[in-house]
Amino acid sequence: MAPPAQVTIDISTASAPMPDWQNLPKPQPPTITLNGAPLAAATNNPWSPNGCQVVVFAGYEDITQPESIISNMYRCVSDTQQGWGQTYQWMWDGVATQIMSSGNVEQQIVIIATFGLDVLMTPTAATFELCLARGAGSSLQTWGLLPAPSEGSMYVEYPASYILLGNSGYDYGEGYEAFAYATEDGETITASLEQTISNPGA
Repeated sequence: MAPPAQVTIDISTASAPMPDWQNLPKPQPPTITLNGAPLAAATNNPWSPNGCQVVVFAGYEDITQPESIISNMYRCVSDTQQGWGQTYQWMWDGVATQIMSSGNVEQQIVIIATFGLDVLMTPTAATFELCLARGAGSSLQTWGLLPAPSEGSMYVEYPASYILLGNSGYDYGEGYEAFAYATEDGETITASLEQTISNPGA
């Protein structure tokens, strides 16, 4: 059977308030489908309820086939008594390293979908640069420029969710993004993205 000429990618994710670091919920990773079929399983399991899923496809393959996936991993925030303020950046460093380690960086299709993040867990400068170079735009920049809310003692008080469907051939703002964040504490925040793209391997 010939590969489909187009692929509809559907991504949904959420982030909910987490009052107590000693009683964190189970991870709720994003759901990702390609033409209605679930994406092949990641090569690791999410070990924290706060993180993101990063998928890198070879930008010249039939992306409906598992063989086109160069890397598919969960990157998680280390949860400590002291909170995540000193550890969440390590997650974003892992995102950047994974992208730069996944095949020809000039021929990539990339999905980044966060889950369980607080609005203050903003990407690092290195991750910002890589996302902007793959078509991210105003949604990512909105996140980076948000004023810090007055947070209390909750582990995650102002949830945020971000999704990027990017391509190393895209210019600024040509990728597909979704971003949502809580403006009041206690809100659960969802984000979804459905986009049909050309299948490079067709």
